[in-house]
Amino acid sequence: MKYLNGWQRIGIVLSVAWLIGSFVYVRHNQIQHRKDLVNFLFQKCTESNEVADCLKNIDFVVSPANINWEIFFLYCFLPVLSAWVFAYTLISILKWIKGGFENQ
Repeated sequence: MKYLNGWQRIGIVLSVAWLIGSFVYVRHNQIQHRKDLVNFLFQKCTESNEVADCLKNIDFVVSPANINWEIFFLYCFLPVLSAWVFAYTLISILKWIKGGFENQ
């Protein structure tokens, strides 16, 4: 790790912090969405005349929420990957421009 400069180390720390924070955020939202869905369906079941049959049909919703990996990837990894690509592209362009002025 001695070959990493300070900016790269800051980038790694920020990337890890983003991954942890966004995972917690995405997971919390998925669980909250599942809870809201269960509450909505339960309310509709209690309003209907056939409560027992209705509650049997929503048993699958009460099961633990699975991770939606597509959403997880979009919110967690895509911003980190985009930031690193953007940073290295910007640095390369700035070095290229600077090199053009040094040849004069």
